Amino acid sequence: MIARNCTIIGLKNITISHNVRIDGGTTIAAAHGSCSIGAFIHIASGCHLACVNDVTLGDFVGLSQGVRLYSASDHSGRSLTTPTIPAEFQTVTTASVKIGKHVIVGSGCVILPGADIGECSSVGVPVSCHPAS
Repeated sequence: MIARNCTIIGLKNITISHNVRIDGGTTIAAAHGSCSIGAFIHIASGCHLACVNDVTLGDFVGLSQGVRLYSASDHSGRSLTTPTIPAEFQTVTTASVKIGKHVIVGSGCVILPGADIGECSSVGVPVSCHPAS
């Protein structure tokens, strides 16, 4: 099940197995790289998968709301950034992203190029808790 208001770019580079649910407002951009989505996957609303290099989601993966997954980044600190800059002035890092089977990624997490998240892992954003005064 894929919500009607998802944005999918590069459909020929995307494989989706069975029992997959992709909620509204999600973008999967694979115009240059590939995206392989395993079985029994849930991608919650507002996720963004930027597949400039290869991205693989193993079976039984859950991406919570607002997860950002990037297989390329131009934030090296050593060059100019933004897509409006000519390529010769950019330093773009690309690397595959692999998320193993039975992984859950918490709301708002950002997964960067080269990440290889092992099976049965949980990824979350640190939260600071202060006792009530």
